[in-house]
Amino acid sequence: MNLLSLTIQSALALIVAASSATAQGIAKPVSLPPTQLAVGGPTHTDLLLVGDSITLGFHSPPGFRDDLYTLLSAVPGHTYSFLGSSGTAPLNGHFLGGRQANHFYPASFGNGWGWGTFDITPHMSPVTPDLICVHLGTNDLDFGYPPYAPYSADHGHTLTPGQAGHFAEAMEYFLQWGDGTLSTKLKSVVLSKILPLQNRQADVEAFNDAIVAFSEDLAEGTVTGTPVRVAIADHYAHFMTNPNLFTFGPGDWMADWAHPTNEGYTEMADVFFKAIEGATSDFTSPAPILDLSIVSATDTSVTLTFTSTGDDGDIGTAARYDVRAGTQSIDARSFGMARQVTGEPQPAVAGTPETVVVEGLLPGTVYEFAVKTTDESGNRSRLSKVVTGATSGSSTSIITLRADLGGYSVVADNTLHSSAVTANAGANESLDSGLFGASDVRRGLLCFDLSFLPEDVRIVDARLQLYNHASESASPSDVGLYRLTKRWIQGNQGLAPLQGTSCWNAPLWGTLYWAVAGAEQASDTAQNDDSSFDRYATPEDTIQLTATGAWYEWNVTHAAAQWVHRDWNNEGLLIKTDSEVAGSGRSFHSSEYALDPTLRPTLVLTVQTAGE
Repeated sequence: MNLLSLTIQSALALIVAASSATAQGIAKPVSLPPTQLAVGGPTHTDLLLVGDSITLGFHSPPGFRDDLYTLLSAVPGHTYSFLGSSGTAPLNGHFLGGRQANHFYPASFGNGWGWGTFDITPHMSPVTPDLICVHLGTNDLDFGYPPYAPYSADHGHTLTPGQAGHFAEAMEYFLQWGDGTLSTKLKSVVLSKILPLQNRQADVEAFNDAIVAFSEDLAEGTVTGTPVRVAIADHYAHFMTNPNLFTFGPGDWMADWAHPTNEGYTEMADVFFKAIEGATSDFTSPAPILDLSIVSATDTSVTLTFTSTGDDGDIGTAARYDVRAGTQSIDARSFGMARQVTGEPQPAVAGTPETVVVEGLLPGTVYEFAVKTTDESGNRSRLSKVVTGATSGSSTSIITLRADLGGYSVVADNTLHSSAVTANAGANESLDSGLFGASDVRRGLLCFDLSFLPEDVRIVDARLQLYNHASESASPSDVGLYRLTKRWIQGNQGLAPLQGTSCWNAPLWGTLYWAVAGAEQASDTAQNDDSSFDRYATPEDTIQLTATGAWYEWNVTHAAAQWVHRDWNNEGLLIKTDSEVAGSGRSFHSSEYALDPTLRPTLVLTVQTAGE
């Protein structure tokens, strides 16, 4: 029997069915032709490989491409051609060292995150591929900035500003063929879980989980408007089976922190081959799970059991479970909009009892649960039996949010510096407000993602707590929190310019600017994304700071309620000292503070479920 206890991060995502209300950075769903991704049994496949230096074959060119071509050429009754102007025929593709996902599409698309320096569109002709295989994300994690996941809070309708969101937007661009249309020739997509990176396991796993969540939303049609058949090439899991990984000696498959050895590229080819062969020849779905049931519940958990089905019907072993849960009704049409669970167990052979313990739920709340099963070729089962159950206990609950507390990671913060108007400071361990020295006015930006909460939950109380670790002087300072109305991105610099991130002059440097530098332009009539204003004029709360080395607390109940109910976009808060004069500077620990994570910014919510 497989037993899984889901992380708090997974459980937070389980609280309710997702809202499709817009939040930060809207990515419009794609309207695809109804004939898209028709099932068939082709005898020839035109294949486009998309990637960076790993697809290029850094250290051991041409990497996995020659081994993959050899394996595919041996498939009886089926031929393959590699497309693209990168590489040398017949091992073509679209790849270049050092590329990140947003290099593959222009700033004119979607949220404006693209750079377009390696736009894929010219490489999609003159022959349209039947299959796109993508291994991207290594450079996003190496050169990019948190959050690495999730990719979206509402199944792709709105993308999260971060590396997984960039990956998803690149894929949406690929699927739209760059101009809003999509050839009906495309049959499938193979998305790769990226290879392990040395000393970055948690980041890679978070990014790969986001890729799987994105694949499930593609398969359900919530991203594009039409279901897309997606297979996963799980390079990560395969490489993690090697006990010699990152020893850089005999038996290792890695030549450095990110690139395989020749032997490692051979292993990659084998993983790709199995995914590609299945995507082009296997069209039999797993059987649906018919015996899903709830066997127990506590105040904060529900235990589900069911019997595994197979790869092909009730035969073999499937690749993934897609478990969904929410307080709204789940059926075949709404399944794709229910919240996804991450960390589901790896399916066992057909006929095996499975158990999932879902933890971290709200007390006194009714949930519905359902499951779909996916095989390694991207075929999905029909909807399982849908079950309903309630957690026990009171319906009022206290939720404490802090970066990396219980798996919660979606906190963004940054300090704006008037002395460095284009510099980003998102990686700094301090979050500042007030005047520092003679001329450096600083203002903080802070945002907690609350999209995991249902729209109908009641916010009884919300308190933001900051730890003041240093002050410019012993003089008291009044510090207020102001609701922001422009989307901004944290960034990951110590104090240096970084395109597309927040600074004194801009919430998104090079793309979107404050109406007045420092997010100064304020009005109590400001609307979301109104170019005339940056924030509200009236603070959510203002308190006086007197001591250093102490916690301070602001009441942000009104703002939190508006964010959760989707009345306001959650762009977070501006931390601003009322009188920015000499000695007024105050420094708080940021969400990057490493020495004692318990001193990071903390949001304490008291919530009550609907109907109470």
